[in-house]
Amino acid sequence: MNFHYFLWQLTSAVQAQISKREKRFPLLKLPRVVLLECIENMDVFEIILFSLLSKRAKSIAKRICWYILDIHLTSEGDPQIWLKLPTHPGLDFVIDYNKQYESFAYPGFQSSLKGPSAVHYLVLHDNGNCIEDMKQMVEHICEVFRSPISDIRIFDESLIEWIIKFQPTIGHLWIRDGIISSVNTLDRIFKYLKVTEHFGLQSTPIDKQFQIAEPIPARSIFVRNSFWLTLPSILNGTNSHILVYDSKLTSKDINTILKEWQKGSKLRHLEFLEIEFVQDHTSHSELLDGLKWTESDGNDGRPTTVILFSLLSKRTKSFAKLIRWNLLDIHMTSEGDPQIWFKLPNAPGLDWVIDYNKQEEASVYPVFQSSLKGPSAVHYLVLHNNGNCIDDMKKMVEHICEVFRSPISDIREESLIEWIIKFQPIIRRVWICKDVISSVKTLDRMFKSLKVTEVFGLGPILTDEAFQVTEPIPSRCISFWKSYWLTLPSILNGSNSHIFLYDSNLTAKDINTLLMEWQMGAKLQNLEFLKIEYVAR
Repeated sequence: MNFHYFLWQLTSAVQAQISKREKRFPLLKLPRVVLLECIENMDVFEIILFSLLSKRAKSIAKRICWYILDIHLTSEGDPQIWLKLPTHPGLDFVIDYNKQYESFAYPGFQSSLKGPSAVHYLVLHDNGNCIEDMKQMVEHICEVFRSPISDIRIFDESLIEWIIKFQPTIGHLWIRDGIISSVNTLDRIFKYLKVTEHFGLQSTPIDKQFQIAEPIPARSIFVRNSFWLTLPSILNGTNSHILVYDSKLTSKDINTILKEWQKGSKLRHLEFLEIEFVQDHTSHSELLDGLKWTESDGNDGRPTTVILFSLLSKRTKSFAKLIRWNLLDIHMTSEGDPQIWFKLPNAPGLDWVIDYNKQEEASVYPVFQSSLKGPSAVHYLVLHNNGNCIDDMKKMVEHICEVFRSPISDIREESLIEWIIKFQPIIRRVWICKDVISSVKTLDRMFKSLKVTEVFGLGPILTDEAFQVTEPIPSRCISFWKSYWLTLPSILNGSNSHIFLYDSNLTAKDINTLLMEWQMGAKLQNLEFLKIEYVAR
C-alpha cells in the first residue's frame, strides 16, 4: 500500500508546484505507451488517486477500458464508499471518512484480511462537510470507471435530491429510520427515482393521510410503518418479494391478494409475501375465505427437501443418489447453535441451514423458518439438540455428502477434528476457535493427517511452550494466534500467499531473513500479504 501513499503525496506535491510555477513531477511526461501500461496495472485506489492529480491525468485514466465497478454508498458508522471489481470477488476497496484524529494524520491506508477475503481502506478526514466530499468523489469515480452506483444507503436527506439528479435509475436503495420527514420527499422519490432490484424503507414520520396507489417497480420491497401502501399498489405490481410491516391492509385485502395470485391474473412474479397487520377475531376466517389449498406433490430441488426425502428409507436415499445434483458448498460451524450451512452455485443469494438447538420442548421439532433481506434468503430446518447433537451432526453431514456427492468446504468445530481426519482428510477451510486444542498431540496429528488447501485459522491454543513446527503448512492462507510454535523454516519453505501471525517468537533478524529471501525471489514466491506481530527486542 506504500505506492498509494506515494501517489497521494505526489498529488499534494504537484498542486504545490503548480501554485509556485515550478517544474512538475515528470510522471505524465513518460511515453504514452509506457504511461498507459503503468496505469492499466494499477489497483482501484491507485487509479483514483492518479486521476485526481489533474484534468490531464483524469483524461488519460478515462481512456482505458476498465471493468465496471460495483459502487456502494453506506454509513455503517463512518460515511463510506465501497468498491468491488467483478474480477476479484474476495477483494473490496473502501473510502472511509472519519474524524478520529487530527487532520494532519490523513490520509491513512489500512488493510483487513480474513481468510481469502481482503478489504483495503483509504481513510480521509471528515472535515464536517464529508457528505459533499463524498458526492464529488463518487461522481469522479463513476466518470473515470464509466460505472453506475449499484447500491445506496440513504443516511442523510441531501443524498436523495443528489441521487435523483445524478443517477435516477439504481439497483438497490435503502432509506434509514427517520430520514424522510415529509410527504413531498417520499412522493418525489416514487416519481423520479427508479429502483430496479431492492427498495428498503425504514420508519417514516409523515402524514398518516398520505397514500400510494401506484405500484413500486422494484423486484423486492421492504417497508416499515407501511400504513401508506394500499391494496392497488401491491395488486398491480410486478414485485417478486414483498415484506411490509405495520400495514393498514385488512384481512379482506390480504385475502384478495392471495386469491388474485392463486388465479394467476395478478402478482405473477410473486415468490415471497410477508405482511404484518393488526388482526381481530374475524381475521383468520376472512383471510382464508375462498382460497384453494393444494398439497405439494413433487420435489422442488431445494437441499432441505432432497435431504428429508433421502432420510425416509434406504430406498429413497438410493433414488436421491441417482440424480446428478449440483455440487453443494457445505459448511459446519457453531456460532451459537451447531449448524450445517449449504449453498448452491446456481443460487448465490440463497442459503439453507440445519440448526440444532434446545430452546423448545422436543415435541416442537422439527421447525421450518425463513429469513429474507432484499434479494437474499436463508431457509432453516431446526432440529432438536438432545445433548448428542455433535454425533447427529456428523451423521447428517456424512449422509448429505453421499447424496449430493459433495465434499465439506469449511469446518469450525474442535470435537470434529478426529472425525474430519477420518471422513475427509482434505478440506478447503478450517477455523479452530480459542483454547479448543489443549494438547500437542492433537495439533501435531492435525498437521500430519489433515490437508487444508485454502484457509487455515487457529485461535490461541493451550499447548506446551516448547512445541515447535518446522515443516511448511500447505494452506494458501494461514492465520495463527499465539504462534510461538511456528518457526522460521516452516514459513521460509512454505508456499503460502497470505500469512498472519500473532504473538510470534520470531526475531527481527528472522523477519529480515524472510523479507530478503522474498525480495530475492528464491523463496516465498507466492507471497502476497505478510503480517507478523512479535515482541521487538
